[in-house]
Amino acid sequence: MYLNLFNLTKQMIHSEILGGGKLKDKVITLLSLQHPLSAKQVFNRLKQNFDLSVTYQAVHKALKEMVVSQVLVQKEKEYEISLSWLNKINDFSEHTKREYLSIHSKIKVISFDLDGCLSDNAFDEIVWRTEIPKLYASERNISFEQAFLEVTAEYKRLWGKVEGWRDVTFWFKHFEFKTSWEELAKNVKKHINHYGDVIPVLKELQKQFTLIIISHADRRFLDLKLDSDNLRSFFTKTYSTISDFKEYKKNKELFLAVCKEMEITPEEIIHLGDSVEYDYTVPTSAGIQSFIIDRVSIEKKENVVSDLYEFKEKIMTLKQSWIITEENFFDILQFL
Repeated sequence: MYLNLFNLTKQMIHSEILGGGKLKDKVITLLSLQHPLSAKQVFNRLKQNFDLSVTYQAVHKALKEMVVSQVLVQKEKEYEISLSWLNKINDFSEHTKREYLSIHSKIKVISFDLDGCLSDNAFDEIVWRTEIPKLYASERNISFEQAFLEVTAEYKRLWGKVEGWRDVTFWFKHFEFKTSWEELAKNVKKHINHYGDVIPVLKELQKQFTLIIISHADRRFLDLKLDSDNLRSFFTKTYSTISDFKEYKKNKELFLAVCKEMEITPEEIIHLGDSVEYDYTVPTSAGIQSFIIDRVSIEKKENVVSDLYEFKEKIMTLKQSWIITEENFFDILQFL
């Protein structure tokens, strides 16, 4: 794949645009240094400067062909390089450069979503749909069934409509509970569950990459889950979209802000999560290489992994591919 990109660059510059051959290469070199020139001036200076054994007719024919292919422009009897052609070459080179640099040795940071990626959703379900209704029932002396209906109706009424609706302490204040969230958390944190592949894979990846978390989870939930099994020890930074950025959902600007704080470019980070929209489409729009983890489906798709072991294999394959740096990228181009 990667060698094909170099071959394509070579074709782009020599075969498709110049038509191949040393003569047209030398014409480009000459006109990049001296322009505009007449056909006779091009012929004479090619012979003087490049020691080419070529006829005037061959030079004149080459110039006309290069005008037809829009590599050169002719103004009266003089020729110069087409600026549109130069822009085309520059755009293609920049695109090729980005393609190479985006997936190779510059990967420094791996970003993970939390829920559905590293941890299951059991804890959240128990808190919102069991423990809070249970506490509501106990303090109001009503049945759990009635409490569940009233609590979930209130969730629906205020969800996304008032500031702090994703903060669990907001609901404790809203329902005027006598029990604090901290007291409840002590009893329910046992339900936090990280997938079995999380610890072993993070241990391996931590040796070669900086690991971070970007999660929709409120900071209180995020911290509880990170403290479970000492998961926090694997991560240099953890970000809650709502607590740290006041954003309910991940967006392009948020990912770019994380890159800025981490002092990296989007090409230097890879993101993994379970949401096609927020963990793939959004970070990809920011120029970040992204993968989806789908622990249920067995269908193989591009940029989709079934577990962290498969993700690690993909990352290590990328890292071990032929490494090209920004410096030798241009060293190689000069020989094409």
